[in-house]
Amino acid sequence: GVEPDPGRAREYYDQAAAQGDAKAVYNIGVMYQYGENGEQDIGKAIEYYLRSGEMGFADAWTALASLYLFGEGVEQDTGKAVEYWQKAADLGDASVCYTLGNMYYSGEGVDQDVGKAAECWQKAVDLGVVQALCDLGMMYYTGEGVGQDYERAVTYLTQAAEQEDPAAMFMLGECCRLGQGLEKDSA
Repeated sequence: GVEPDPGRAREYYDQAAAQGDAKAVYNIGVMYQYGENGEQDIGKAIEYYLRSGEMGFADAWTALASLYLFGEGVEQDTGKAVEYWQKAADLGDASVCYTLGNMYYSGEGVDQDVGKAAECWQKAVDLGVVQALCDLGMMYYTGEGVGQDYERAVTYLTQAAEQEDPAAMFMLGECCRLGQGLEKDSA
């Protein structure tokens, strides 16, 4: 291997950023956030993250959200963190979609809105987040935030169970035990 060389890395990132590479712009922000090539400068990190995010790089919005959520070098501002996470979710960041769903469901850091939680979890499902399948299945089972629909609940729970989600397996057992959302056996 080669010894780490942050100065040389920065040169290459600058060249790539000049060519419009959003990830390189983000990486320059990371270097400023953590002081990897000299002094730590959160203000410059934010500038680079904003630029990268505007270029369509979801991780930049997530990095900004974390700075504001934890008040790292900036005044803590959960509202701003959620705003930046929403930008990442709009760019298709699956884990952020799921996290936002959890926040809206619980009311942690945002006004509780189970309908908005369902929307976020649906987007997470569309992006392949297994746990969101189970959570949506539970919402349809209970009718919380969505219309109660046992058949739809079973569809989501079955998909999650097929991917080894134990909570979904348990709920499918409950559906079987109570005869909810399942077709009758014609035998």
